[in-house]
Amino acid sequence: MSNMIPALKSYDLIGDSKISLLDVTTVSGENCFKELYREYISSKIEVNTREFKSISFIVDSKLSKEAYKINISEHVIEVFFSDYNGVLYALQTLRVLAEVDVEGSKCELKCGCIVDQPKHSWRAIMLDVARSFHGMDTVKRLLDMMVLHKMNVFHMHLTDDSGWRIEIKKYPLLTEKGSYRPRTQINGWGSLDVDETPHSGFYTQDDIKEIVAYAAARGIVVVPEIDMPGHFTAAFAGYPELACREIPCEPIWFYGGKFAKKMGIENSFRSACLGKPFTFEFIYNVLTEVFELFTSPYFHVGGDEAEKKEWSKCPHCAKYMEENGIANTYELQCYFINEISKFCKSHGKTLIGWNEVLEGGKLDNSTLVQYWTLQKDRGVVEHLNKGGKIILSKHKPMYMDMSYAQYNLKNMYNFNEHMEGIKTRHDSQIIGVEAPVWTEFISSREKLDMQLFPRMEALAEVCWGTPRNSFKEFSARLENFKRILDVYDIWYAEPNIASCKNPIKRLRTRAIWYTSNTELEFKENKLLRAARQKNQK
Repeated sequence: MSNMIPALKSYDLIGDSKISLLDVTTVSGENCFKELYREYISSKIEVNTREFKSISFIVDSKLSKEAYKINISEHVIEVFFSDYNGVLYALQTLRVLAEVDVEGSKCELKCGCIVDQPKHSWRAIMLDVARSFHGMDTVKRLLDMMVLHKMNVFHMHLTDDSGWRIEIKKYPLLTEKGSYRPRTQINGWGSLDVDETPHSGFYTQDDIKEIVAYAAARGIVVVPEIDMPGHFTAAFAGYPELACREIPCEPIWFYGGKFAKKMGIENSFRSACLGKPFTFEFIYNVLTEVFELFTSPYFHVGGDEAEKKEWSKCPHCAKYMEENGIANTYELQCYFINEISKFCKSHGKTLIGWNEVLEGGKLDNSTLVQYWTLQKDRGVVEHLNKGGKIILSKHKPMYMDMSYAQYNLKNMYNFNEHMEGIKTRHDSQIIGVEAPVWTEFISSREKLDMQLFPRMEALAEVCWGTPRNSFKEFSARLENFKRILDVYDIWYAEPNIASCKNPIKRLRTRAIWYTSNTELEFKENKLLRAARQKNQK
């Protein structure tokens, strides 16, 4: 188990005997499982036909969902499972333990019995493709890495102020105008630097279908997010009548209100008008198309950081509030979220929202709340006390776009699920853990890799429920696991970046990252990576 991530629940060894996957010539079980074995194991190795050893895939309904058991003897490997993900994860375990991906590996497994199952049913990565668009190849590559780490939910943040990234056939201007911005703020939240290179891109509906199918084959559910009622500027670019004030605009090319204030930019970061019938007609039509593309039983509404100033001055919103007995703009947002929840239920979907959806105080308790905010949210605890369920995505340390100087690898590894008022009695209401990757300052595949890895390895341990007793022991397994990441050319953060121990350097790097250079760690990591590869030759 010196290279296994996430670590197994148990691996009881029997003596010192071994079996090599190079000697396995017979595969028994359903054809779909044989095909999975070919994809993840046999297609990567050269079988030695002299030994005639076998592997069997056996359904065991007594095993829980996503669990598996592997009996390994000198001549036979037996894989037991109750569902598709169970056999899929058993194969990832064999793949990692035997180092199937590594050239020249003996592909040996120690004889014994492996019993393994996840703690959380929701083990997720969120990728923001709205701020920086990432194409099909990058998405598929990430899905390939997710199954290797036994992650099962891919949350796609498809729309925001900076870009609308999904084709909606009824409203073609969403991508014609909303997927393009003329320039982009660079070099950090406090920077006033601008890259004048236009940025664009979106997924066609055929692209989305391909992503969903590709993910499903890897046991991964794709959850779409259409952010509303805030973060709606890219929609206004094509359809300004969605706003309280119908003024021309383009997708926002800068990040945060500080930039707008310093540069004297007005009318940014506005929310959809909740008093116009067209807004609801538009949203329901959009969601109808989205629901036809995604098989997920969940839809993410966003609901965070909704600017409310225009609502308080808008005659349409005022009339709507009066007609529906809504006391203030916070209740207005909550009323809107509940209406979207009703629409989702009518289509067999459960609504998810960031924890700001709780602010109105009257949220439908069936809504799944994603808890992210830096500050403690008592509304989350109240939601749990009422029987609601949550996903944990706390900014510290789950935001993988942040610098390692701020949230290092150990922060992720030591994540505590019982933080900030969440008691053990609520454990069954925590359906899982999700790490977001926001892409304001992540436009390349290589930098995306650096932000994700090796944080994903630590996240996998948290999600799977591995006892996290020793960061040192985890780090040793991680170094061995990197042999597999290297095969796939993953640009992971080198140890001096991921686990920098110099407090002065960390403080300095964090300050620079926020104010003037979000590329600082990436550039240093590039040099460290080149030096390591040179030494390995």
